[in-house]
Amino acid sequence: MSQLAAAEDVAVVVLDDHLVGGGLPRLRSSLGAAMSGGRSVLVVDVSGVERLSSTVVGALLWTRRACAARQVRVVLRGARREHLDLLQRTGLQSVLELEPAVRA
Repeated sequence: MSQLAAAEDVAVVVLDDHLVGGGLPRLRSSLGAAMSGGRSVLVVDVSGVERLSSTVVGALLWTRRACAARQVRVVLRGARREHLDLLQRTGLQSVLELEPAVRA
């Protein structure tokens, strides 16, 4: 899983370039399905995404708002340096909880 406490009920959504290429409706569908499970934490793993496009940023914003309404924590996992730079420029770094990539 991750560095998150084992007692927490965690859902993990792994994003990759194929899923992102399907557009915003496909991303929202995948993220929405994970949110519907009644979990207390939603981890969005972006380590498989080459570039955080406006589609991904939009999906993250939508997810953050939807989870906040359900009192679900959103944790972004696996963000690379270029991802973090974009998140900082857009102001998302301050509203998303960040977890570093898990090294094997």
